Amino acid sequence: MGAGTGPPCDVGSRRQGPVATMKVAFLLLWLSLLPQPARAPIPCGPDLLGPAEVGGFTRGIGVSSTILHGESEERDCAYVTQRYEGKIVITCDEGSLNITTEGCFPRRCPTWQSLTVKIGEASVSASPINTIASGALEWRLCRNLDTLYRGKYIMFCNFGELSVDTSRCATQWDPMDLPPWDKRSRHFSLGLVDGAVLMLGGLGDAGPLREVWQWDPIEGSVEGTWTPTKKIPPWSGRFGIAAVRQERESGEQVMIFGGNDNQNRRDVWRWLRHQAIISLLLEESNATGTQARDCAISDDVLRCHAQQGVSGRKWHLSHYLEESTEVHLDVLHDAGPGGVPPGAVGAGAMVIAIELDHCRQIFRAEGGSWSATGCTGVQPPWARAEEAAIRLGPHGAAYPGQQRQLRFFLDRARQEIVLYSDGVPMVPPGAAPGQLGVPVGGGGCRDYGLTMRDENDTSLASCPNAEPPVTKMHLRVIEAVVWPEARIALRSLRVKAPAGYWQPIVDAAPWPARSSHSAVGLPDGDILLMGGVGESGLLNDVWRWTPRQCTLLSDMYPLDASRYALECIYPCKASPLYGQWYQLRNAPWAARQEHAAVYTVSGVILLGGRTAQGFENDVWKWSYYGDFCTLSWEGEWQQLLAAAPWEPRHGMALVGFPRPGETLPETILIIGGFGGYQPYSKIIRGQPQAGEDKIIPRSDIWCANKDFQNWRGWTEIAPRGPFSPRAQSAAVIAPTLWRPSTCTSSNMVASALCNCGWGSEVWRA
Repeated sequence: MGAGTGPPCDVGSRRQGPVATMKVAFLLLWLSLLPQPARAPIPCGPDLLGPAEVGGFTRGIGVSSTILHGESEERDCAYVTQRYEGKIVITCDEGSLNITTEGCFPRRCPTWQSLTVKIGEASVSASPINTIASGALEWRLCRNLDTLYRGKYIMFCNFGELSVDTSRCATQWDPMDLPPWDKRSRHFSLGLVDGAVLMLGGLGDAGPLREVWQWDPIEGSVEGTWTPTKKIPPWSGRFGIAAVRQERESGEQVMIFGGNDNQNRRDVWRWLRHQAIISLLLEESNATGTQARDCAISDDVLRCHAQQGVSGRKWHLSHYLEESTEVHLDVLHDAGPGGVPPGAVGAGAMVIAIELDHCRQIFRAEGGSWSATGCTGVQPPWARAEEAAIRLGPHGAAYPGQQRQLRFFLDRARQEIVLYSDGVPMVPPGAAPGQLGVPVGGGGCRDYGLTMRDENDTSLASCPNAEPPVTKMHLRVIEAVVWPEARIALRSLRVKAPAGYWQPIVDAAPWPARSSHSAVGLPDGDILLMGGVGESGLLNDVWRWTPRQCTLLSDMYPLDASRYALECIYPCKASPLYGQWYQLRNAPWAARQEHAAVYTVSGVILLGGRTAQGFENDVWKWSYYGDFCTLSWEGEWQQLLAAAPWEPRHGMALVGFPRPGETLPETILIIGGFGGYQPYSKIIRGQPQAGEDKIIPRSDIWCANKDFQNWRGWTEIAPRGPFSPRAQSAAVIAPTLWRPSTCTSSNMVASALCNCGWGSEVWRA
């Protein structure tokens, strides 16, 4: 083997070198394409913390136990701050914590949360009705905290903390100033149109009361003043009356019916709030003159015809009319049949005499003219020769044979009487500027030491130097007489009665005497009278007064007709003052007393009372329609509830609330009354009763509304009042305190005055 040669294997190796390199590279590439083993993820342990910011608060937070990469855990937002609720989301990311607080929000106040609220003297627990968001509020009714409060309070939620603002809560009932009248029960009160209140009669410590008090509101205030009427009423002291307020052409008036003055009554009286013209009964007069027999009344006309002497009538006025300001006569003065023709002056004299205090002023129509003489004698011919007389008005103003409307105005400020004939003042000649009448007692004189002269400076009358003969000018007597060869036909005599006058309407109505009954005014001006207790016991009769007269004798005087029941079979005519009572069918409800009734938009609502079986809690409705004297006009009773949810009772107060701008109530409220089980079958005042039989006075308040199950749904406004339990009290609506609402909105407010029974206190709601 020669030098420089190697073994065969070496030669081969060198020849295959590039191929081997490629194989190695390919192998490495193939190996790189094979799946690589996974790298282990990094978990997050409980010792790892991260910052979490919630509502401005920051706190380190971690997971409760180890979680792997990509896993999440929720933590309460309250972990950072109790003011927030919701969830914090913590996510593990390769050993790091990713913390999200977007799910956190201010803590709400749930319905199960509560707090103690102090209102008045009581502390009660209150909770939201619905969950309240933080920063939001909920309006709540104060009466839900205490039924003696009205208004709304605010419940706030602040990051889960409840708080309330009760500053808007006000007491539902507030005591008013103690009144000056003595304690009483079984009285009657009415609200007047301007917010005043009239309180009538009642039963006091000494027995039935003969009193009338009026409460007048003070402008801009919820208070008022009580004053007794100027004169004691002419009716006897009584309790258990019924009364109705009406608006008539003469103004606002109150009618009262019956009552008990130690015996039941059936008289009717009318109270005039303002001055009003009233008629005097022509037959309620006395004869005057020498030929009194020559005066007679026929066809509602008083006729006096003097043949030789003086013939006339005179009317004595009660002290209730002494402050009347006007006298009206509708009179015809002539010479009688076959006498001088109308317009002639040959008829005898007609004299109208008016007595003021103790001075008779006469006005004489004779020869076509009027004249006046003051402070004459007390019997015709009155005027004496030495007394001054003065002509009034123009000549011819008193021509006989013509119907005249005479009006005498009693000017108390000037102490004058002004005579108007058919609206024209009869001014004395030479009167001072602005003077229309003659001074009382001085004929044509105003200054009793001067001589009055006419336009030609001729002496008309020499006036005595004397003091004015009158002070108050109280109206005492009115007389109308004629001299021989004269006749008068007096169709009406009226006076303008003072405010507060009580006018007797009928002394004995056709319905049985009674007390503890009810009466309501109807929209057409009629009046409905129901139930009560009479001499024969409890009553369930129903009477309707209407301003009509339907009698067999068409010329029956209206006052006489008012004593008889109306009968539809006879001809009818208007009788606006006296009217007549028509007896409707007896009611289907049990005879009762001390029930309550009010006229509403649906008709009369009558409820409760005391029957022979005990106390009642039934509710009835009476409604009517149609023409006069038809069956539908007589009305129909419907029982709404045999047993209302309030306990049976009698002697409760009842008021009705109309909507603003309306007149008829559509919400009614009952207050207190006598209740309890077992009702004593016979009430004995002042005598102790067994505990199980004791009659329980109440102070709860219940409400019903037309739109709430048509008067069938009753809501208890308050289980008790702030006043002591009582019955036989009175409550009225006072517009000056008016806050309209209905009991279906649980914010019912009774804008009323309560003259509470057997006490001398007044509450306002």
